[in-house]
Amino acid sequence: MVDLLTSTIIGGTEREMRTIVHFMFFLYYAFSIMTFVAINSLYRSVWIALGTNVVVWGSWWLLGGQTV
Repeated sequence: MVDLLTSTIIGGTEREMRTIVHFMFFLYYAFSIMTFVAINSLYRSVWIALGTNVVVWGSWWLLGGQTV
């Protein structure tokens, strides 16, 4: 999985890059919802969601800020 992701990032087309960004945002929102349900604490889950959001937006920026 990591090898496929790395090869797509290095030599991928714009469409493949957009797909990766959409997939990251899908994982981010799914992770945020699961964290809120599992922790059952709004305060901690908000901090985890904000941290994950920083990672997703940082990854998007590192990919060159491709148009979504």
